[in-house]
Amino acid sequence: MGTKFKKGFFLFASAMLLFGAGFSFLRANDNEVVGAKAATTTEVVQFGSGKTNNWTTSYQNLGSDYIGIATLSHYASVTSANLFGEGNVLASDLQVEFKIGTYGGSGQQGVFKVELLDSQNNVLSSQTGDTNLSSSTESYTQGPTITVTKPASPENISAIKVALDSVGTITTSKYVRLQELNISFETGSGSSVALTSIAVTNEPTKKAYFDGDTFDSTGLQVTAYFDDSSSNDVTGLVTITPSTLSTGTTSLTVSYSFGGVEKTTTITGITVEAIELNSIEIKTPATKTTFGLGSVFSYAGLSITANYNNESVDLTSGFTVTGINTGVIGNQQATISFGGKTITYQVKVTNENADVGDIVNSSEIFISEYIEASSGKDKLVEIFNGTGSSIDLQDYSIKEFANGASTASYTYEFTQETILLNGETFCFVNTGAVAEYKVGKYVETSIAYFNGDDAVGLYKNDTLIDVIGVIGQDPGTAWTGTDANGNPGSTADMTLRRASSITSPNTTFSMGEWVAIANQQSDNVGTHTFASHDVTSLEQATAFADYVMTGIGSNAAGSCQTVYPLLQTEYNYMIEDSKSIFGTSTDTLFVNARARMDLIEAYVATNGSSTMEPTEDKSGNSLQNIVLIGSLGLTALVGFYILNKKKEA
Repeated sequence: MGTKFKKGFFLFASAMLLFGAGFSFLRANDNEVVGAKAATTTEVVQFGSGKTNNWTTSYQNLGSDYIGIATLSHYASVTSANLFGEGNVLASDLQVEFKIGTYGGSGQQGVFKVELLDSQNNVLSSQTGDTNLSSSTESYTQGPTITVTKPASPENISAIKVALDSVGTITTSKYVRLQELNISFETGSGSSVALTSIAVTNEPTKKAYFDGDTFDSTGLQVTAYFDDSSSNDVTGLVTITPSTLSTGTTSLTVSYSFGGVEKTTTITGITVEAIELNSIEIKTPATKTTFGLGSVFSYAGLSITANYNNESVDLTSGFTVTGINTGVIGNQQATISFGGKTITYQVKVTNENADVGDIVNSSEIFISEYIEASSGKDKLVEIFNGTGSSIDLQDYSIKEFANGASTASYTYEFTQETILLNGETFCFVNTGAVAEYKVGKYVETSIAYFNGDDAVGLYKNDTLIDVIGVIGQDPGTAWTGTDANGNPGSTADMTLRRASSITSPNTTFSMGEWVAIANQQSDNVGTHTFASHDVTSLEQATAFADYVMTGIGSNAAGSCQTVYPLLQTEYNYMIEDSKSIFGTSTDTLFVNARARMDLIEAYVATNGSSTMEPTEDKSGNSLQNIVLIGSLGLTALVGFYILNKKKEA
């Protein structure tokens, strides 16, 4: 009996050991599956010459660190075995982050897609994302992040493909440079577990933001929990919305998808403060602060610093400068306005070096400068308005014809109201040009991608009105002319400036209309002069009379000795014709201005530093006073002045 019991117990124990071993084996396999699933894999794939990866690619151009993607037939793909590992299947959603750049100009808007394909190239699951490229200055910035849902039968995935789903404005001359993919996923042996919940297990470091900031996930940890009691850090696989924060936001939604199941949680305690502009200040003064009477006002070279409650930003454009009338002699305050804040600086308008004479107006705007630099970036085309009136550029466009082409390689059209005042220029600038080329009114555009021998045409309502070069011909060095020393120019490193004698556009190109300057010259960018003048003799004489009556001369009382030299200086700057008009015109303005000048001059000559100084004659007998001044002389003038004051008293 005891022997049988022992034998039976041994058999039972053995069986239990075997069962336990079997159970342990099964559980171990299950744990292995969960463990494989729980491991997040991140793979970085780089494209370009010399980059090693196991992807197959079809592309337009191969660079040192990119492949060019321009059409729907361009792609990059990899087998599931190479990506997930032999014998493994996708156990999570697949996340792909794109690092991309631009080529050929701004505005390449297309849509990327990521597809999970079976062995017959059938799409098991896919997702798309915009390229998010807004300008040609972006150099390998982060592109879209695309998350593809794990298909119902992940074991059927044979390949993963990245391609364009829509080309948008992408062309073979304006394409996307695909540099890098950052791919995150989880793998397993095929056994499935279900996602039950997610939770924020470590709060993000930063919770205070300003309006428009992007959420910073530093310090954040998100954990996913599954129905087999396992968990996994899925921080790198979650989606957080909104990613761009706005005033009033107090929480963020965190989402994670696994096996077709999505769970969410929240990040609380977020504060977003409105951005406020506290002040503006001048960072770099305008290059020019003294202007000849009637000349074009310019604030070229001016930059400001905008001081916000979150940062300070330096600006070279986007602000306005008002308050200056170069038709009025004297010191004036230029007002800089930006974001509801203002600041001023002083500008002087003077007769000194004023351009006085007959005024000639151009029949149309025209091309005034063409700069091509050996550096390959410092390039621009400038147009000038000398019509005598303001011009809305919406009717105009400019086209570049590369290498003798008859059809435009690049076109820039003004799609909204753009006012070019008389005497102003507008520049079409290469994006990579230095700051000296980006002054006044300008736009960064592919028009300025020329190579120094490419024709450029100016059009109004699509009709050619002016041109540099001959459309349809590659001139080589034929139209670069010679420099100031008589040396022949080259197709690069040359400035072509419209001669000042040219006052109208010309649809037939003539090198005789251009002054060729060796080396690129930025000193004249944003300005142009031609064979016209800023003011007439009458306008100069009138401006000086106003200066006497309503300008500094109106403040003579109490400061004659300071005012008189300033008036005399401005008078001496005038040309003889203007002086003659001022001295002989019987117009009331000139009569009164002469009388006031004579009174101030007489007082300064006879009274020295005396505090009793003349004020404006109020008797209405200004002309009579001039006659008296001429006949009685200086002593009589003083007596007349005193008697006149007594009479008023």
